[in-house]
Order: sequence, then structure tokens, then C-alpha cells
Amino acid sequence: MLLAPAFTAASWNASTSAWFFAIGDERKARKALKKLIELAPEAPLVSVALGNYDCGVYSHQVKGECPAAPQFAVKALDGTTFDLTSLKGKVVVLNFWFIGCAPCRVEMPHLNALVKEFKPNQDVVFIGNATDGAKHLKQFLAKTTFNYHIVADGAQIASKYGVGAYPTHIVIAKDGTISSQSIGGSTDIDTSLRLRINRALAGI
Repeated sequence: MLLAPAFTAASWNASTSAWFFAIGDERKARKALKKLIELAPEAPLVSVALGNYDCGVYSHQVKGECPAAPQFAVKALDGTTFDLTSLKGKVVVLNFWFIGCAPCRVEMPHLNALVKEFKPNQDVVFIGNATDGAKHLKQFLAKTTFNYHIVADGAQIASKYGVGAYPTHIVIAKDGTISSQSIGGSTDIDTSLRLRINRALAGI
């Protein structure tokens, strides 16, 4: 079993035409992906996305390409409308979350700090895709500050992106491809996301 020591799970996402792997061991995962390409160079493994990954790094190491981000058109609670097609040329930072997710709530102050830091840069857009309905979200946000543009009833978009755990953070590069993805809440999420955002802004 080639993947057993490297990955804890693998699933095909038809929207992005990519295999999504949950990493068990990052070093072994990289070696396993290379081996897969050697064994089946014609297999549909051109778009490789890992549970926590930086596509700019992995796409070069495993001869893959960063997967295209699934399209969406939404209206945030603040009235702002977003169409991913029209956001080409900007870096889009997605946060998938829900009210009952404790790790999601813990990292909100750190995400707010990140929004404030990048506020002068019009090329970075922060969108918080919540699975909760608008009524409950408005009640929650009246007491808890979360400075992303919040989208309600976002389960369908989460499904498009293959989100299976919360919170999940996805950075979409200026060319509309998925630049990076990270799963799980963290009190230093601002540090890791800052690095990913800056890489996407620089096109690397």
C-alpha cells in the first residue's frame, strides 16, 4: 500500500479535478506523490492538493499544477457582492467556519488583526464562508467581531471546495488557482496566513 504511511485519507474532488490528500507524514507524502507519477505518468494527477499545502511548492516538486478554484457568486451580510471571476487579479482569502466551531471562534481575533494589516492593500479580499443562516449569524456577529466579509448558508460552496473540517483556510492566487490550504484552528493563524498571502501576492 503505497499511500498508507504517507496519507490518512484521499478523495477526488470533481469541481477542482484534483485529488485531495490528508497528510500523515509530509516527507513520505511528497515521496509517495513522486512515485505515483513515475508509476502512472498519464494518470489524472496533474492537479495535486494536500490537506495542508502550499501549491507553489508542491506543484514543482510533484510536476503538478495548482487546481483552479471553483467559481462562486455570493452576497455577504454587509451587502457586498463577490463573483470569483471578477476577482481575478486579486488574492482571495477564504475562511470556512460555523458558529458552533470553537476553534473557529478562537482564531477570529487573529484573523481580524490580519484583515487590519492588509486593509491598505486593495488586492487582498477576505471572505468568511459560514454554514449558518443569516439570522443566527447576525445575532452572533452583534456580540463577536469578525471582520471578514461574511457569507451565510455557505454549505454548497464548502462542498465545492471539498471542505470536510473546520476551520479551513484557502488562499486563491491572482490567476484564480488555489495557492494554499490549511485545516484547523490556531492562535498563530495570522502568521501562517500572512506568509501564504504574501506568496500569492508575489506570484510564488
